[in-house]
Amino acid sequence: MGPEVGGSPETGDCSEKMQLAEALLAATEKHVKCLRESYRNMGIVSSEDYKAALHTCDELREASDSARDALEAHIREHGC
Repeated sequence: MGPEVGGSPETGDCSEKMQLAEALLAATEKHVKCLRESYRNMGIVSSEDYKAALHTCDELREASDSARDALEAHIREHGC
């Protein structure tokens, strides 16, 4: 992709970059929410349920990592 796709890097108005940043924010918020709920339930729910919740948190962390990687790759490639 050239710098002209999706906006101007000089002015910082790249719509794809904004979409990727929003996706990263949403993924990170889901991960943090999962962690908060899991830790809040520690010692209250069964060990199996707690482990399942932590597994879900790991999956959400991986999704957040992927979203961050996509944003960073776009910035490198697009120059915005």
